[in-house]
Amino acid sequence: MAIDGLYISGYFSDNDNSMLSAYADELKEKGFRFYVRNLSGAMMQSAFDFADFELIAVAYEVLQQFILNGGYDVTKYFFKKLWLNITKSREDKIPFTISIEGIPTINGAETIKCKIQGQLSDEQKEKVLDKVFSLAHQVENHQYQLMEKNQYYNALNGHLFRYDLSDDTLHEIDIVAEVKKNSQKQ
Repeated sequence: MAIDGLYISGYFSDNDNSMLSAYADELKEKGFRFYVRNLSGAMMQSAFDFADFELIAVAYEVLQQFILNGGYDVTKYFFKKLWLNITKSREDKIPFTISIEGIPTINGAETIKCKIQGQLSDEQKEKVLDKVFSLAHQVENHQYQLMEKNQYYNALNGHLFRYDLSDDTLHEIDIVAEVKKNSQKQ
């Protein structure tokens, strides 16, 4: 799916409609489209570690424009605000995902999906956003070598990263190794 604005996914109630409308209006004023996928009432069966249920997704080009139009700090503030409203600050086993699509590389456009799990403070969320935005920039500038695409790449629509709270870093997930490890547990 090509993203031409800001896309979010989560479990929203009728009470969230005014908040979502306010975001849509704010983004529309800045010239950005806003898309919402509401999962409330939907039956979900998937590998929660890899699926994108609660997420913010943005095209790299849109992210760059967002930063230019609003400034870096305003962009982080807006992402944190969305993150808070999507997850509703609950502790959950389902990881929250930040996805950046269409990062230009010499091998074509790439997508990174960063999975974040656990209760993070506002300061930690800012650090995560800095790391995700920096990672996208590093991928574009050939400063970070992504793993080779495997048979799961198309199904997952990108390279998956996991945020490790203990060492404050993003690590690319070796999906093949994870699948093997999970199948051996059973």
